[in-house]
Amino acid sequence: MLYLSHGAPPLADDARWTRELADWSARISATHGKPQNVLMISAHWEDEPVSVSATRGGVPLVYD
Repeated sequence: MLYLSHGAPPLADDARWTRELADWSARISATHGKPQNVLMISAHWEDEPVSVSATRGGVPLVYD
């Protein structure tokens, strides 16, 4: 079983990170073969009504 996080959005533009991810993926595939099952869970769910709120102004953007 593997847990994979998507990482912060700026990582998609990081050539070193994407190269290391591709190399790691190739090693995992060579060792374990293709996965038999995939479970994807997302905390990024939207439903109506969409609302955004903050308890104070100027809340900085935080990548989780």
